[in-house]
Amino acid sequence: MSFRVRDMQITRRDLFGVTAAGLAAPARAAQRPNVLFIIVDDLNTDVGCYGLPEAKTPNIDRLASRGVRFDYAYCQYPLCNPSRTSFLSGLRPETTRVFDNKVVLHEKYPRVEFMPDFFRRHGYFVAGAGKIFHGEPKTGSFDAFDRTHSEEKGKTAVKRTPWEGGRPPNWWAVLDGPEELSADAIAARKIVAWIEQLAREGKPFFLAAGFQRPHRLWIVPKKYFDLYPRVSVRDEPPMRLIPPVALMTELGPSRPAEPKWQERAIAAYRAATSYMDAQTGKILAAMDRLKLWESTIVVLISDNGFHLGDHGLWSKHTLFERATRVPMIVSGPGVNAGKTCRRTTELLDIFPSLAELAGLRAPAALQGKSLVPLLRQPGTVWDRPARSVVEREDIFGRAVRTERWRYVEWNDGKQGSELYDHDRDPGEYVNLAADPAQANTVKNLRALLRG
Repeated sequence: MSFRVRDMQITRRDLFGVTAAGLAAPARAAQRPNVLFIIVDDLNTDVGCYGLPEAKTPNIDRLASRGVRFDYAYCQYPLCNPSRTSFLSGLRPETTRVFDNKVVLHEKYPRVEFMPDFFRRHGYFVAGAGKIFHGEPKTGSFDAFDRTHSEEKGKTAVKRTPWEGGRPPNWWAVLDGPEELSADAIAARKIVAWIEQLAREGKPFFLAAGFQRPHRLWIVPKKYFDLYPRVSVRDEPPMRLIPPVALMTELGPSRPAEPKWQERAIAAYRAATSYMDAQTGKILAAMDRLKLWESTIVVLISDNGFHLGDHGLWSKHTLFERATRVPMIVSGPGVNAGKTCRRTTELLDIFPSLAELAGLRAPAALQGKSLVPLLRQPGTVWDRPARSVVEREDIFGRAVRTERWRYVEWNDGKQGSELYDHDRDPGEYVNLAADPAQANTVKNLRALLRG
C-alpha cells in the first residue's frame, strides 16, 4: 500500500522501515548547535506576543523577541496524540493513520525514526521531561527521560476554588501546595539540571520539555489565578451557514454556557497559561546564566489550539482556526531575531528545519519543508498552504489554510463544506462555500486540499 504525498510516491517501507543507510554521515558533534524543544499542551495564541496584552506571558514574549514568531502556524490534527505523532515523526496523520489518542505509532511500526531518534543517531545527548509523546516514549529514543508527567504530586492537597461550579464541573482548582511539586515545575527543574550538566561537559544536546498546562484540568497555584481578577467575554456575531458537523468536538456538540462560568473558565485557562509561562522562564533563565543562546536552537510550540467559548465550543478537535492555529517561535544561531513571519506554516515543518539548522541531512520521507528560508528572511515568498484533518467515526474532515482563506470539506463535501475569508471574517462565522461569487476560490482551494 502506498500514499500519494504531493508529487512524490512514498511507500510504507520508505516511511516505516527507515534506516541510516543512504543518509549523510554524522558531522562532528562538537560543531553542532544544541536543540531545546518546548512543547506545550493545548495552548492557543492567547499569548502576549500574539496580540493579547492582558495575557501575562513575559517569558514566551521574551523568547519571541529573540527569534521568529510564526503568526500562522498550524497543527496537522487538533488532538494530542495525532498531532505529536505527526510533528515528531515528520509525517502527516493521513500517512501514519493515527487519528485518536489510542494508537501508538512506534508500537505499530517500531522502525519509524522520530525526531529524538534522529538526533540521538547523530551523536546528540537526547533527554526529555514531561509530556513529549502522548504516553510513554519509544524505547531507545532518549538517553534519559523523566516520567513525571502524571497529575501533580500534590494532588491530595488540591482544593476547589471558591468560584467552582457551573458546567462542566471540576475544570479548574487551586493547587494548595508547593508549586515545585507540580508536574510542570518538576519537568522544568529536570531540564535545567540537564542543561547545566551538559553545558559543563560540552556535549551537544537535544532536550525536550513537555508542559501539561494549559491542558485541562486547570489546577495551578492561587497566585496565577490572582493575575486575572476580571476577564471580559466578548459578544460573538451570529454564525451563518456553518454545517452542524463543524460545531462538534470530542466533548460532543456545542451548548450554551452561563456568562459567569465563561468568565471563570477563561480566567482559569489564562492562569494555567501564566503558570506554564513561569516554568518556561526557569529554563530560559538557565540559558541566560550559562550563555547558551548563541549555540542553542530553541523552539516553542503547542500541539494544538483550544476553543474558549467561540462558536460555543470549549475544547479542540475541530477544523476552525481556534483549534488548529498554534504558537510557534524559533530562536537560535542563524535566526533573524525579533521578527514576525506571516506565511502559513505547519508543525510538520519543524523536523526538517531542525535538521537543516543542525547541518544534518533530513530523512527523505519527511513530509514537511524546512523553514530555514523564513527564519532568515520571514517575508520570503512561500507557496505552501497548511493542511489539517479530523476524523470522527465515519466522518473525515480536511482543511486547507492559505494566507487569506480557510476551506474545509467533510467527507469530500458530502456532509458539508466551509469557506472563510480571513481578510473580512477572521473569527470564521460566515461560511461562503455556497456563495456563487466564490466558486473559483472554492475550486482553487479544493485543488490545494488534494495537492
